[in-house]
Amino acid sequence: MNEAFKKKYGWVDKEFKVLVTQAALRWQPMSWDAGQLMLDATRKATMEDICFTLGWSYGLFDPSSQYSNNVAGEEKRTYTTVIIPDSETYTQALTEFLNQPNLKYYIDYTDVEALQKDRKQEADTLAAVANSLNALISKNAISMLEYRTVLSEYMDIEPENIPETKPEPLPPLTEEVVLSEDTEIAN
Repeated sequence: MNEAFKKKYGWVDKEFKVLVTQAALRWQPMSWDAGQLMLDATRKATMEDICFTLGWSYGLFDPSSQYSNNVAGEEKRTYTTVIIPDSETYTQALTEFLNQPNLKYYIDYTDVEALQKDRKQEADTLAAVANSLNALISKNAISMLEYRTVLSEYMDIEPENIPETKPEPLPPLTEEVVLSEDTEIAN
């Protein structure tokens, strides 16, 4: 029957795609979907292996992962343990390649959000310290040098650089301060 089919339609053996037979055959699928082939599990395992090899946290790439409970911490850890050391190696190599005496290249990471301190927490701490210091200054419980020394731990000021006159205590930072039209604001 198979040979008669070939003769009637003129197909060559190598090009023949249809099998005509009276034998009892059953369908055998030759293709499976990604779930049956478990490609997703393989992809996930491969990605975890790559991340582990490079020192990155897998939670940064898969939010549903068991490792993603502390993405901000893992992102900071990845920068400090992987990206920054590698970058320093590159900048050192660049410095050596350019061979300039007394010259060294650095990379600035101040714009990397993951490495920034919690600004709200810093502001709240500074507000609490400033309010406490203002209360102590207004009661003459501490000197201006003590005031500025404590404040210098939270701000970029020099405690020894004290103005000649004793300034008025600042209003508490939690209250609203109203500026008049003729008040100058330093930029």
